[in-house]
Amino acid sequence: LSLNWTANSGGTGSMRVSGLPVARYADAAYTPAVTVGAESITFPASCTTIIGFVRSDGVIELRGSGNGVSPTPVDMDSQATGTLRISGAYKVAA
Repeated sequence: LSLNWTANSGGTGSMRVSGLPVARYADAAYTPAVTVGAESITFPASCTTIIGFVRSDGVIELRGSGNGVSPTPVDMDSQATGTLRISGAYKVAA
């Protein structure tokens, strides 16, 4: 999945990607992570990478991570422009 934007006006809250074509397997113990490549993205404080978690509602939630830092939501309102490249797999609902 490749996403690119050149303007952001009014977006607030955590960065999320919705519209996955197939719902993921619904089990509280199963939280798949996907690889995220990011360009021109402002990371949360002390974070050095961005990871994506596929939620049970089929939304990828982007979080910053780093040494000794709990996964921290990436704020949409600080992202005027950017590119995300997301790759991964997840178990689908039966």
